Amino acid sequence: SRSQTRQRQQQVAQQDPSRPAFVDPGEYQTLYQGDRLFGCCCRWGTGTEFYGEGHIYQGEWRMDLRHGQGTFWYEDGDRYEGAFRNGYPADGTFFFAASGQKYVGQYDSSRPGSLRHGWGVFHYASGERYEGEYKNGTQSGQGSFHHADGTVEVGPWLEGSPIGKHVATLPDGSTKTHRYHRGRAAHVEEGQPASV
Repeated sequence: SRSQTRQRQQQVAQQDPSRPAFVDPGEYQTLYQGDRLFGCCCRWGTGTEFYGEGHIYQGEWRMDLRHGQGTFWYEDGDRYEGAFRNGYPADGTFFFAASGQKYVGQYDSSRPGSLRHGWGVFHYASGERYEGEYKNGTQSGQGSFHHADGTVEVGPWLEGSPIGKHVATLPDGSTKTHRYHRGRAAHVEEGQPASV
C-alpha cells in the first residue's frame, strides 16, 4: 500500500542522508520535477523522478531517458551512482544497503536488467574483493581474487566460478598453483617463498 511505501521511505531516508525526501506520485506511476526540452513533456537536462514503488532517480536526462551522471535510490535502500546511458546504468558504483557490499564497474547499458558487464571490482562484506572481467552479470574472463589474509589469486573465471589454472601469491611471497574444475580446486602445486 502507499502508506507502507511512505513509511518504508522514511526509514530508508534515515539510513542514507543523501537520499532526497520521497514525494508520493499519488494516482500516477511517476512524478518528475526538473528540466524539460522547450518546456514540453520531454525530460531533458537535470531532474528528479519519484516512482510509485518508492524508487528515486536524481540526475541528468536526455530525450526523455536517464542519460549522463545520476543517482538511483531503490526502495529497499540500495543505491547506484554513476553514468547512465539510454536509460540504464553504464559505469558506476552500486551500494548494497543490507550487506554493506559494493560493485564498482561497468554495466551492459544496451538492455534492461542492469547486468554487470565489462571490467569491475566487487567488494565483499568480509573485506575480500574480486577485480576483473564480467559477462552477462557474472564473473567471466580474467580476474584476481583478493583474500582477507592478503593472498591474491589470479586466473580465469566462468559464470561466477574459478576455472583452469590460478596462481595464488601468499603474503610471504610464496605461490600456490590451483587447478579448478567446476569451481573446486582439483590440484594444488606449492611454490617457493620469494627471496629477500
